[in-house]
Amino acid sequence: MLATYQGQLSCTEAGEVQTIDNGYLAGGGLVYAGCGGTGAVGLIALGTPDGSNAIVLLAQLNSEADFDALNQAVTTLLFLPTV
Repeated sequence: MLATYQGQLSCTEAGEVQTIDNGYLAGGGLVYAGCGGTGAVGLIALGTPDGSNAIVLLAQLNSEADFDALNQAVTTLLFLPTV
């Protein structure tokens, strides 16, 4: 799923894809640099275990605090399907 969104960003450098699994959602993420003076960009795509739902996070990362906030969001993110 990351490949779908990777082509949409106008950044010059892509980091390595990291596997992410917070116990509820799993997927991958990477950090881009050279994004037109906006610092770095974090792209994360996570899905439910059955593959029926996905969440994409795109974050501008200008400081270490931004990286910390994105990591906190990913580790605490839950998916609650509508009933």
